[in-house]
Amino acid sequence: MDKLIADSLAGTVGYVWPFFEETGGDERAFAAHLVKSGDRIEVSVPGPLPIGGGLGALQKQQHIPDCLLAVTTIHSTLVFDISDVSESVNIGGIIASSRTYLCKALAVGFRGDELKSSRMYEMTAYIPGLQHWSSITGSESEAEHDQYNRPTVITTRIQAAPEQTAQLSKSHKLSVSTHFEVTGPADDQRAYTPLSIASITNSPVDWRTHINVLISVQNLINLCWDGFVRADGGYVRLDISRPNETSNAKFWSERLMEMPLAVGSPPRSTSFPLVRYETLGGVDGLKRWVKLADRHPRAVGPLTSRHRVARSVVVESVLQDICVAIEYWVNYHKSDKLAWAKPRNDRDNQAERLARHIGSEFTAFVGDPQKWARALWKHYGDLKHKPKIRYDPEELHLLTESARVLLTCALLNRVAGTKAPTRSLCSATQTHRLGYRVRELITGSAYPATPRDDSVFTS
Repeated sequence: MDKLIADSLAGTVGYVWPFFEETGGDERAFAAHLVKSGDRIEVSVPGPLPIGGGLGALQKQQHIPDCLLAVTTIHSTLVFDISDVSESVNIGGIIASSRTYLCKALAVGFRGDELKSSRMYEMTAYIPGLQHWSSITGSESEAEHDQYNRPTVITTRIQAAPEQTAQLSKSHKLSVSTHFEVTGPADDQRAYTPLSIASITNSPVDWRTHINVLISVQNLINLCWDGFVRADGGYVRLDISRPNETSNAKFWSERLMEMPLAVGSPPRSTSFPLVRYETLGGVDGLKRWVKLADRHPRAVGPLTSRHRVARSVVVESVLQDICVAIEYWVNYHKSDKLAWAKPRNDRDNQAERLARHIGSEFTAFVGDPQKWARALWKHYGDLKHKPKIRYDPEELHLLTESARVLLTCALLNRVAGTKAPTRSLCSATQTHRLGYRVRELITGSAYPATPRDDSVFTS
C-alpha cells in the first residue's frame, strides 16, 4: 500500500470542508479526525460551538454530502463514496458532541487549493497476481549459472506492458496494462508490477462512473477465479485547475480493496483459473462484460453477489436466485424472438432451453440436460409453492451449483462471442468433482456417455 494512503488510514487530523461543492461551502471549514475503522473511513467533526456549530442539526441536513475535502497533517485529501452520517450529542458530559461521516474511498496527494470538484478524468486500480491469468507481464528475469548450476547473475527487466484499450463510448474508454514500482534499499528491493485496469474519460465525470466500471471488471475476474480478487492500490486524475495527463492523487477504495467477511479468497495466483483473459476476448471481452452487467443486472447479480456479499448462504435462496436469473435471461431473448429461447413443448422450461443452447459441453457435464433441467425446475417450483415439501439437501446443492455453472457459461459465452468459456468451465479442475456427482445423480453413472458414431454402422 502506498505510504500516503497507509498514513492517512492510520489516523490523521486536519480541517475538513463537508460542503465545498455547494454555494458558500468553501467558507465552512471544521476541525476533524480521519481514520480507518473496520472496513470504512470515519471522518469525525467535533461540536458544538464554536467548532461544529455551523453544521446544524443532522435531521435538518437534506442529503449526505457527495464528498469531503480535507487538508490534514498528511496531505490534501478527497473523501468520497459516503455511505452514512451519524451524530452524537453530549450535553454537560466529558465527551464532545460530534458528527461522523462513514466513507468508503479516498484520494490523497494533490493540491487542495486547486481542486475544482469531485469529478474525475481517470480511476485506475492495481490488481496483483494476475500475470498467470492475463499473460500480461510487467517484468521478466534471466539467470546465468556457473558450472555447478548455481545462479551467478540474475537480470530483471521491468517495463510497462503495451496498453490495451477498448471504447465504452465516444468519450469513455477502458484500459489494461501494467503498473510498476521498485521500492526498498539497494540490498532489499521489491519490484511491484501488478495488472493495471483504468476507466478514462475525455472530460471529468462523476466518480461513480469510473468506480462502477472497475467494480464490474473486478466482478468478472472474481468469477474467473471463483473468489474475491483484491485490488492493492491505484490512482485517480482529479478535476483540478491544472490537470495533468498522469496521476495526481493516490487512491483507496473499500469496495475494491477490502475483502468482505462472508466471501471466499481465490486460490493462489499460480493455480488455474476457471476462465482466462484470452478466452474472454481480451480487453474487448472486458468491455462487453461491463455493458452486459449494466444492461442485465438481474442475470449478472446472482453470480457476482457470491463474491461481494456472502458465499455461504442458504442453498434454497441461492437456487431461487439462480433460477430467477435463468428465467429472466431466457425470457429476455424469447421476447427478442430468438429461436433458441422459444419452448418446444409445454414442459420445455427455461433451464432446458438454455442448456440446449449452451451445447454439448454442458450436456456432457450433467449427463442428461433434459432430465437435469426438469429436476432443477421441479425443486424451484416446489420451493415457491409447497412450504411443507421435504427434499434431499445434497441433491438441492448439486442442482444449484450446476445451475450456477450453466448461467455463468451463458453470460461468458456472450462476452467472448464463442463457446470457449463453456469448454473451459466444464473441464476445469475446480468443477470436475461437481460434474462427477451431478452425472451420478441424474444418470446413475458418474462418467459422461460416449457419443455414438453412427458412421461405423451400415444398413
